[in-house]
Amino acid sequence: MSLHSGQSSIPSEAPSHASVGGEQLPLGTLARRMIIGCGTYRWSDLIERLTQQVEAMNKNLVQQAIDFEAQLEKDQATRTEVARYTGNLDFVDVSLRGLNKTYKFETDHVTNAVTASFNQLAAAFHETTTAATGHHRKLMTSLQELVPAPAPTLKAQ
Repeated sequence: MSLHSGQSSIPSEAPSHASVGGEQLPLGTLARRMIIGCGTYRWSDLIERLTQQVEAMNKNLVQQAIDFEAQLEKDQATRTEVARYTGNLDFVDVSLRGLNKTYKFETDHVTNAVTASFNQLAAAFHETTTAATGHHRKLMTSLQELVPAPAPTLKAQ
């Protein structure tokens, strides 16, 4: 089988990808570059190189799977650690809610007691003022009875 310049019997769209110099390429494109750019390779060399690249990718995938599994274990450990404290937080939350209800009850009780005391004080002050006003009127009436009214004076015209 002979290849002319720019032709390849390898399809340009291969399902797998390989890396050349950090660049991801379809395997067919990689094979064409190897054939065109470096002269002629034997098919066995090309297949061996592609096999090595696929094996390297598989190794990379295995390592990524191991890393992923390790991360899952770390995540589970973190979830377990958080769960240890979450139970306590739930207890604290319930306690704070209970304390809040107690505090609200106490403040409402004090507010009502102070309001009632001020209302009683206002009522007592009103009664005292009313009584003092009545007593003042009686005194003024007594004074008016004791002190004769001044006689009207005639003005000279």
